[in-house]
Amino acid sequence: MKKASVNLGHRYRYFLRRIKTPKSEEGMAMLLALLTGVTLLAGASGLLIRQLMARKLGASESYHQMAEAAAVNGFNRILSELNRNDPNDYRGYLYGLDNIEDDPNTRDIEGRFDWEFINSPQTKQKLEQICTDTSKGLPPHPTSGFIWPTGHDGNGNTKTMNPLPFIKDEAKTQRKDGKSSIQSFYRLRGYSTDVVQGNGTARVEIEGIVKRVDATGEEDFLGKTLLFRTFKVESSIAKDDDWGVIAAKHFDLGATSIDGDGKILWHVNKQKASDLAKSGCTANNLLNQLKGKSATNNNRIWPVMDRDKKSSLSLALFGDHTSKGENIDYDPKKSGVERVWSFDDTGSGCGAEDVVLTRAKNRTSESDIKAPRGVRVSSRSTGRTTLKECTGLTPSDPVFWTATQVCRPYSYRHYKSVCYTGRPTLSRGYQYWFSQESYGDGWTAWIPTPQKEWTVRIHQRDICSGQSKAECHMYIEHMKLENTRVYIENDKRAVVLHLELPPNDSKFKSGVSTGRIELSGNSQLCGVNAGSSQCNNKPESFVISQTNGSESLDCDEKRLQGNGNGNELQSILSIAGNSLPAAWVSLRTGTFTLSGNANMNGVVWANSFCSQNNGLSLSTKRSDGGKGSVVQAADELWQWKANGVMEANSAFLGRTIARGIRGSGLDMFRRW
Repeated sequence: MKKASVNLGHRYRYFLRRIKTPKSEEGMAMLLALLTGVTLLAGASGLLIRQLMARKLGASESYHQMAEAAAVNGFNRILSELNRNDPNDYRGYLYGLDNIEDDPNTRDIEGRFDWEFINSPQTKQKLEQICTDTSKGLPPHPTSGFIWPTGHDGNGNTKTMNPLPFIKDEAKTQRKDGKSSIQSFYRLRGYSTDVVQGNGTARVEIEGIVKRVDATGEEDFLGKTLLFRTFKVESSIAKDDDWGVIAAKHFDLGATSIDGDGKILWHVNKQKASDLAKSGCTANNLLNQLKGKSATNNNRIWPVMDRDKKSSLSLALFGDHTSKGENIDYDPKKSGVERVWSFDDTGSGCGAEDVVLTRAKNRTSESDIKAPRGVRVSSRSTGRTTLKECTGLTPSDPVFWTATQVCRPYSYRHYKSVCYTGRPTLSRGYQYWFSQESYGDGWTAWIPTPQKEWTVRIHQRDICSGQSKAECHMYIEHMKLENTRVYIENDKRAVVLHLELPPNDSKFKSGVSTGRIELSGNSQLCGVNAGSSQCNNKPESFVISQTNGSESLDCDEKRLQGNGNGNELQSILSIAGNSLPAAWVSLRTGTFTLSGNANMNGVVWANSFCSQNNGLSLSTKRSDGGKGSVVQAADELWQWKANGVMEANSAFLGRTIARGIRGSGLDMFRRW
């Protein structure tokens, strides 16, 4: 047993000697061990660096996302500020002004950063609504001395910026990293617009910034993004009192007053807008500018620039009458040919006593002008006698021999000017009555005539035959009434009287196509219910419209009292007393004038409003006791809002407020 144990120990030592590394190979093992260690260390370090870079990139991406969110939220805050509903805190007028950061070497900075100079005359005259109250200026910047929302320092310096914070407490942080407070900021980089007449699109640039609160320069910003967004700007009339119930370019307002809601809309050119921006929009100044005499209008006058009523407005508001359709009054004998109406009672006693005459358009011969069938015309004597002036007579006309005076104009044909007074007889009276110089035609005679009162009633079935619901469009080329009442049934459908000839190939006839409606205080034109002889006082369904023709430029007395001139209609509506009890008047290029004090329910839009030292008492209250004014009644009848008419036309109709509408377009971001 002892021998076996010794052998085993010997063998073990022998085995150890056999497996021992040779000394020549011991350096290689050390090298391999070192290389393995370096590899493991490099791998661990790379993994660590990768994790650190991922964390840094993740933080950077997070900061940029925070900056994008800051830009979007900054846009929403600016939009919210401009869209405030409080009328005492309205700043929607800024939508119509550029506020662009640009090269001061190539652009006028004051002219581009219009928001910052809103109370200067140079900027105010750019507003379409000249007298908008801008005295409140811009909202305050959280940091005194800087301007909202650009962050400019308020001294014309556009390089130093102080963005607006979302959090007022600088101690708070939106992200913890073990260092100082991190917060988001925003500012307006630029705003440009193509808004015209209260509607259009705008392009905004908003910077979103993420930085430490104590950062002193842009190099210390953690994230910065520039948002580009395009959105829509729309204008609307907020309430009935903002509607222009009297509107014109040229005003002689006189003693006109308004009972009810509504503004006096004054359309001005750029030069007048500039003058008002400098002189101010005080109540007395505006009233004097319009030659007004009633202090009750001090707060109603509202000047607007570049918002003239366009020609298509009447079509949009009161139906299309330019195309063939069932809503047009056609001549009964001429299929598809418009009928033209003429009303005149001043010729009674001069021969024919046709108070109302009609013709087919393009027909102007005497044989084509006739009294319309079906129209009821009645008369009664007043017991008074008046002196009628009759023209174009000859001695062969029977009425000629009842005159108290007759005259022939100078150089009429080859005859001399001559006048005779006294009642003519075959023997004596007119001196040289049967002499050579008494021959010829073209005489004017003054004839004693029993005065009559006429009543013309136009039934619904008499006009626009074949339709029962759509409005009816009638063409009036002349109306001069002294003692006549014209009743047109309009209870089942609205009636639109066009103070103009039909479109396309219409013909003008001097002396017949005057384009004037002249109503004395003893006459009347109105809409009535079927079977009634009382005006129904519904101006929304009794419209007097005029679209074409040259613009009236002033309130010249000769023009207002003259007759048709040349080959062009005058487009004048003249009223007095209660001759036009209720109507919606829309004369785009025409004139509304007063021959005496008058009262009326409705709306008056014209190119010129001429009082001629008289006053109009205009009521805008509904006669049916319904909600709102006559404007609301018109909207209910014509469905303007429901049909989208107001969206595109509100700027032409009254005082508007602008709103920014977020669109569905894609946002664009720029990071740096």
